[in-house]
Amino acid sequence: MRSANLSGYIPPATHRSAFNCPHCNVLSQHTWWHCGCTEMPREKPTPDSKAPGKLDTRGMSGQAIAQMKIHQNLAPKDVHPRITSSLLGTGHGEWMQNVLAEVYVSQCQNPSCGKNTLWVGTKIVFPAASNAAPPHPDMPQPIMDVYDEARQVVSASPRSAMALLRLCIEMLCSHLGQNGTNLDQAIGNLVKEGLPTGVQKLLDVIRVTGNDAVHVGDLMDDVWARQTDRLFGAINIIVEKMISDPREITALFDDLPESKRAHIKSRDIS
Repeated sequence: MRSANLSGYIPPATHRSAFNCPHCNVLSQHTWWHCGCTEMPREKPTPDSKAPGKLDTRGMSGQAIAQMKIHQNLAPKDVHPRITSSLLGTGHGEWMQNVLAEVYVSQCQNPSCGKNTLWVGTKIVFPAASNAAPPHPDMPQPIMDVYDEARQVVSASPRSAMALLRLCIEMLCSHLGQNGTNLDQAIGNLVKEGLPTGVQKLLDVIRVTGNDAVHVGDLMDDVWARQTDRLFGAINIIVEKMISDPREITALFDDLPESKRAHIKSRDIS
């Protein structure tokens, strides 16, 4: 059977050179860059908001026009070792004169991706994603939608994400046949039906922290805020144990010859 283990997911982090890319979600090597900057020339002190991608050269010297064209052609997707070496080797070292403190770019080395991720300090600011694991592929779509919403807001508001994760397990319990009861009772009913102890503990962890995230006087402390990403993985483990594993077991059993299945069923009835 598939091993969840948070789906083998390695969250992006500034101390790693290999992690799941925020763009393609593939576990891949990443190349890290400091970000440098140059001041806009006096002849062109601001970006041209009227004509994005085009240069307004009115009143600019020939040298300034040439320099602006160099800047324009160096789009983020083009910043890679070959061009950097070329720049430094041809006297354009001013690109590295002003290094932006705490601003970095990591470039995915997956050949089908190659996209850049922008970091400020230890946080991703582009793309709008989190370090949380992507949803389990067997997660029902309505639950997946809420899960993805939690991933989108977790960096800005861990408490909001926790409340959404609580909604996810409420929807999971409903998916497993527990309708019309509060979440605490729903988990208790699943325990009576044979819910594995480990899954029960995960459900209660998310239930309790989700409650604490929205009730006055019970707001999460910084420790729980740092744990939020791990709880996304807990949702995936619950899906694996309660949806994926039973589905795979049923599929294996159904592949047996009908006569063998009939014998097993009659044996269990007697």
